[in-house]
Amino acid sequence: MKIFQSILSGFCFVMIYVLIILCAPLILTLLHLLGLPQHASIFGSGLFEMETSQGGFYSQISLLGCFLSFFTGAIFYYILYPIKEKRRK
Repeated sequence: MKIFQSILSGFCFVMIYVLIILCAPLILTLLHLLGLPQHASIFGSGLFEMETSQGGFYSQISLLGCFLSFFTGAIFYYILYPIKEKRRK
């Protein structure tokens, strides 16, 4: 059951990652912050690409970013699970 919960937590982190990366250019466009290309990378590989301009906006996620957010969610579950169990007692 703990493994299923950690997989579910990892999947939730991936969904949050996708939502943030895909909605951020829209928010930047609404705030009139145009012409801000953003390219985050780690280990020489990109995590995401985002760009806003007068004509529209563009965002792209990478597979590495999805894997990192999944593993972050799974690790986050294993860190918080013992704390949550101690509070129940």
